[in-house]
Amino acid sequence: MIPNFDHIYWLGGSPCAGKSSIAHQLAEQFDLHLYHCDTEFERQQAQVTAESAPTIHQLHQLSCDELWLRPVAEQLRTEIVYQEEQFQLILADLRQLPAKQKILVEGSALMPTAVFPYLSRPAQAIWLVPTATFQRHHYAQRPWIHDVLQDCTQPAQAFENWMQRDIAYANWIRQETAVRQLNCLVVDGRHSIEENCRRVAQALGLQINLNEKTL
Repeated sequence: MIPNFDHIYWLGGSPCAGKSSIAHQLAEQFDLHLYHCDTEFERQQAQVTAESAPTIHQLHQLSCDELWLRPVAEQLRTEIVYQEEQFQLILADLRQLPAKQKILVEGSALMPTAVFPYLSRPAQAIWLVPTATFQRHHYAQRPWIHDVLQDCTQPAQAFENWMQRDIAYANWIRQETAVRQLNCLVVDGRHSIEENCRRVAQALGLQINLNEKTL
């Protein structure tokens, strides 16, 4: 049975699109309970088994080379299954949260294919995807990238594969939102975080639903 998630807003998309920054601003401005998927996943990952989440369990056993030097198409296919498994863990958490307060769920695991059955209206959700240029520019500025790839024998190729996988994931999200006529915002750097935050709030109808507060 599909639960009633009318009180939930969904902010999905591919990495490096500003989702987390926007989510924190929206949660503060509109008094939303923020469920940050990446933060919760640290706890969830410690609980999964090969039986409950086989792809998550398998990928976290791989070496750096085994993970990032695989063909990009294979990485994308695996990433989608990985996110599907994570989404089930997210759903289990959301079912336990009280429905008295509006909730904003943010993360890359909120794929259109997964979220769509839980929407009572399209305006409950929006996806952010960066252009390839914007993604590469901002990923390169993240210092922890070097820590992730430090054990790879071909770090430059591993990084390129990573970028190509996320570019492919962004394109896939754009296709899936278009098919379902869902909101999708392309982030290209021409708008500030504050401007994108306002655009997301408007798409989600927060001004109307929460006493017409504005950013």
